[in-house]
Amino acid sequence: MPLPIDLPELPNPIKDMERDGVGAAAAITKLIPPEREADGTRVQVQFKPVDGAKAHYLWVGAYPDGRGAVNMTPTGATSGMLVSGLRPAIKLYYFVVYQDAQGKTSKPSPAFEAVLKDEFKEK
Repeated sequence: MPLPIDLPELPNPIKDMERDGVGAAAAITKLIPPEREADGTRVQVQFKPVDGAKAHYLWVGAYPDGRGAVNMTPTGATSGMLVSGLRPAIKLYYFVVYQDAQGKTSKPSPAFEAVLKDEFKEK
């Protein structure tokens, strides 16, 4: 099959948050595979929480500009939280945003690029 000529037309929530977001962006510091069953579908996301934020959210997408990104933590995220539902051996881009005390969404963090590996040998 030939490769697509143009990139897919997907909604881009990260671009929207970059344009409309308020306040400084948070920052993802690292991703840590889980201690058990590290099959590449789960990861602990470490980020610097923003003081005064009402809630933080983790978005994950397949494109560095945020096209098609999905909010993986609709009820909110904490630093070190285990996030599941990911795919191993695919480059994914992680973004963290927060809501301030007035409920306004921040600008997204810079994209944190990572490829999770399936290291779970006891299958």
